[in-house]
Amino acid sequence: LRFVPTLMDETGKIMNAQRARGVDFGEGNIFQQMRSLVPTFIPRFIASFNRADELATAMESRGYGGAPKRTKFNRLKFKVNDWIACLIFVFLIFAIYFLRK
Repeated sequence: LRFVPTLMDETGKIMNAQRARGVDFGEGNIFQQMRSLVPTFIPRFIASFNRADELATAMESRGYGGAPKRTKFNRLKFKVNDWIACLIFVFLIFAIYFLRK
């Protein structure tokens, strides 16, 4: 949905280019009007595929990939060293509190 406005802008550019080549989009009945849109399909698909290729290249260069493990997030767990550091910190807080009195 994010690319709908971009595709509409691209369609407008293609239709203007086709009008410059002599295609009339609003002439005739509904079938003739739909038939006049056929010359816009191929350039629209080509532009869409080019845009998708550019987006894929940009995503790959920024590190997005299709790897099964998509993140490097690791859950941290408290280990013995962490408990020792907490105890030292609590001891220092009590020592500072009692030394100030």
